[in-house]
Amino acid sequence: MGQWLRIVRNRLSALLGGAKDTVVSVPDTEQRLQETEQRLRQLSENIQEVFWLFDAEARHTLYLSPSFEDVWERPAQLLLASPSYLLQTIHPEDVPRIQQLLEEQGWPGFNHDYRILLADGAVRWIHTRCFMLPETQQGEARIAGISCDITEQKRLAQEKDMMARALEQSADSVMITDASGEMIYVNAAFEDISGYAKNEVLGLRPSLLRSGFQDEGFYQRVWQSISTGLPYTDVFINRRKDGELFYEAKTITPLRGSGGEITHYVSTGKDITERLKGRERLQRLLHYDAVSGLVSRVLMHDRLHRAVLHARRLHSRLAVVCLGLGLSELVGDEHGRELYEQMIRLAAERLTETLDEQATVARLGGDEFIVLLKDIEQDDQPEETVRGMLDAFVRPLQARGYELYLSPVAGICLCPQHSDDPDELLRRAELAMQHARHHLAGKLLFYQSEMPGKEECRVS
Repeated sequence: MGQWLRIVRNRLSALLGGAKDTVVSVPDTEQRLQETEQRLRQLSENIQEVFWLFDAEARHTLYLSPSFEDVWERPAQLLLASPSYLLQTIHPEDVPRIQQLLEEQGWPGFNHDYRILLADGAVRWIHTRCFMLPETQQGEARIAGISCDITEQKRLAQEKDMMARALEQSADSVMITDASGEMIYVNAAFEDISGYAKNEVLGLRPSLLRSGFQDEGFYQRVWQSISTGLPYTDVFINRRKDGELFYEAKTITPLRGSGGEITHYVSTGKDITERLKGRERLQRLLHYDAVSGLVSRVLMHDRLHRAVLHARRLHSRLAVVCLGLGLSELVGDEHGRELYEQMIRLAAERLTETLDEQATVARLGGDEFIVLLKDIEQDDQPEETVRGMLDAFVRPLQARGYELYLSPVAGICLCPQHSDDPDELLRRAELAMQHARHHLAGKLLFYQSEMPGKEECRVS
């Protein structure tokens, strides 16, 4: 606001021939005053600002520049008829404030912003500054005023303020660095997510947040992109002030100056740690059994499918084993669900202890388990492995004062001997286990061909 006033005052000073003192001291002659007023008129008719003169009591308008009609969009004659008309154009919400200011200080020294209403109801922002002119030889004092349309400046200021508040109140972390990469601004969300206060990070570099889980090559790719003016988006593994890791989906955008050079970098980020944890929990629910902690039937089917493809390519062999413990027959509802689930967990632990890392163990459901044995080299290898599984349950399971002696059974289906289809392998292994459960407790059966009868299974 002060800038355009200085421009006007400079124009006045230049047009008056540098006679600045003429405005603040009594002129020596009436002729000099007339020359001054003439120059003021010439100036006022060639500037966009509105220039006007009132008498000392502000009862009469002595002069009004033509730009009044452009700014107020009203005939100048209305204000020439009465200075009070100016108050009639002021926005109703601003009238009490302006009236109070005028009552306290009058027009001389008035230097304020206010809104006016145009004839069509549109709102326009005006800044007016008033000052006293020296008295004439007749002792007449005059009030001069300069008014300027500042609507655009107000709009830009409001837009700037809105953007500043949007950045500060954004739920996303916002960081701005200069061209060298030093932080010059962070918002409240950055403080909340990182744990660092603003005054702790300004002047430092974003590498403060590095966790060490992403190598130098990652950050070189980031810099290569943004230093050439291209935005970069990726997930950053960062570390909070307290040392905790967090995952941030971040976009870094270069800002260019009027000459096209990069002047700043703006980083916006969202903490997705909980989302990833939730996704991880969901994956675990889908792929792992909640009771035993073993892989689920869904994940077992996927691994079996891959193992079959591998066996076909390398002409190797594998076995699918279905193991039933008979636990449901020993632990009834009167013992409680917690005891049953604890026994399932103990059985899963004992089962996995008997197998090597190449084997995959999954809970089929209830007290039944599926075991995938890959890369079988010896004909008796599946039988020996399964017998070791059965022997592991010779010792009782102990929990909550109970000892349970189990009589597990197992069904075995070989690939490619019995089938090379993953679904068929599972179905036939389960079928062999069911036959063993009903007829051969404590034994294992190999599937041999279409079953429904036990005579089609080989008892071991």
